[in-house]
Amino acid sequence: MATRNRREFLGDAAKLSAAAALAPIVMSGCASDSDSSSGDDNFVASGDVSQNGVVLWAYPRESGNVTFDVATDASFTNIVSSTVGTTAAANVPAKVSVGSLTAATQYYYRASSTNRSGQGSFRTPANLGTFAGLRFGASGDARGEKAPFPSIKNAANRDLDFFVFIGDTIYADSPSPVLQSSAPSTLDEYRLKHEENLTMRHGLNTQAVLRASTASFATIDDHEVNDNFSGGAHPSTDARFTFTTEDFINETTLYGIGLQAFQEYHPVADEFWPNTTTDPRIDGKRRLYRYRTFGSDAALIVLDGRSFRDAPVPEVTDLGSAAAVQAFIVSTFAPGRTMLGSLQFGQLINDLATAQLSGITWKFVVVPEPIANLSPLEAQDRFEGYGVERNTLLGAIQFGVPMTVGHIENVVFVSADIHGSLNNRLEFLDQTFTANQVDGAFEVVTGAIASGALGPRAIEAASVLLSPNQIAGYNSLGSLDAKDLFFANFVNGVLTQVGSPLLGLDNQTSVDVTLHSGLYTRAHSYGWTEFEINATTQVLTVTSWGIPLYEIGGEVPAVGLDPQILTQYSVNPE
Repeated sequence: MATRNRREFLGDAAKLSAAAALAPIVMSGCASDSDSSSGDDNFVASGDVSQNGVVLWAYPRESGNVTFDVATDASFTNIVSSTVGTTAAANVPAKVSVGSLTAATQYYYRASSTNRSGQGSFRTPANLGTFAGLRFGASGDARGEKAPFPSIKNAANRDLDFFVFIGDTIYADSPSPVLQSSAPSTLDEYRLKHEENLTMRHGLNTQAVLRASTASFATIDDHEVNDNFSGGAHPSTDARFTFTTEDFINETTLYGIGLQAFQEYHPVADEFWPNTTTDPRIDGKRRLYRYRTFGSDAALIVLDGRSFRDAPVPEVTDLGSAAAVQAFIVSTFAPGRTMLGSLQFGQLINDLATAQLSGITWKFVVVPEPIANLSPLEAQDRFEGYGVERNTLLGAIQFGVPMTVGHIENVVFVSADIHGSLNNRLEFLDQTFTANQVDGAFEVVTGAIASGALGPRAIEAASVLLSPNQIAGYNSLGSLDAKDLFFANFVNGVLTQVGSPLLGLDNQTSVDVTLHSGLYTRAHSYGWTEFEINATTQVLTVTSWGIPLYEIGGEVPAVGLDPQILTQYSVNPE
């Protein structure tokens, strides 16, 4: 591993910072000319969609029965299903599972209670063997105090097949207008935090409109329960979780009520892992893992990266110490160390192999924390902090597990958590500890819907490596492009120092990519990412939409912004 001393590193950083300041392009939002994202408080949503089924959801804010009708036309003259659900209390939504649907069909649904009603739509996926094309969106990290989330205002109008909410769907452990406490302790408090994100503010309710416009998939990260918790660790390792005889944090009351509120406020089916007795941390526990196919265009695999993980290894506090960095890397390769739990990891490998053998072109793996190596800084909470499992997974994709499958083609990891939009190649270590690129695989980290942006946070955290003049220069930059270039160049200096791949998809041969617009790295904006597969060519186009970041309390001017294209590129399949 190549290392440089701190003086050399700071000298390079100064040069990179000066180069970043030369970028004059301004990427800004423009005034909204559409009221399609206004919404109201009559919520409906659909999710967990498959070729023949869907979960429907409604929040009438009153107890009693809710009738769900599904039709093949928007006027509901051809109703194909009518199902009654119930709400036990005014703050508990209703959910029903609907089956016997037809693949590749546009459906419309409505939910009616005593005093409220609402309607939405969804599409069922095409069957295997069909190349129909696909368009979906993804994002995560939505802090309630930053609602009503104008960064996703345009998503409902993009004719999406589905949208993935990649964890941190709330920030339960942070103060917000509905709950000033930073440590919720009751089920009703967790429910308040979910409701907050689905409530109209300043004339907008973008999440409610998006969830009504298309089916969604959702998983958790940490803030649905508590910051950076490790569900597979013993409760004694984390003083925030009280316990008596529980063996794992995912068996404690606090975890249980956090997951219950998440389950109630998202259109996800109640599923549980089987009791195999081979992995007690996951046996019989709630199952957020999903595997869905969308024709032969794509497979979607949604992971739970939080509920079954081991406790984190100690973080690196001195990036300038080669010994500290090396010790961190070694600790992440402890045998048996896991983020996913053995059952979920095995299911992931099997489903990747199944998708490859089935002739599916693109395999999207949704994991809440990034899998690319982004330097040891705060890496203990990312997949980088679980190096042995990460390495095994990427090696399996490169070489194929089981071996009869061979290389698994066109794998795209889709993640969130770090509040910035990054697009990176992937490497793993072979048996000689030599870094190897994973052919045809890369990662897309989506920007946050709205939560403390990556760029300012990272620059502040790494201020010890920057001079006062460099920090002042960064703060004086007036455009998103200039700030994003400064951030990318600074981080690339750190990555070079520790021997990790640089940010972006430039100058590498493992992915056949063409950049059409913007920058591969965006760290000063909020937004979401769109993925579109061309039905004929199977070319994947990745588009990051966003608006400039705004501070808490700045929602009123921000709601007038429409998301703009910040990054767009296309990838040819292998």
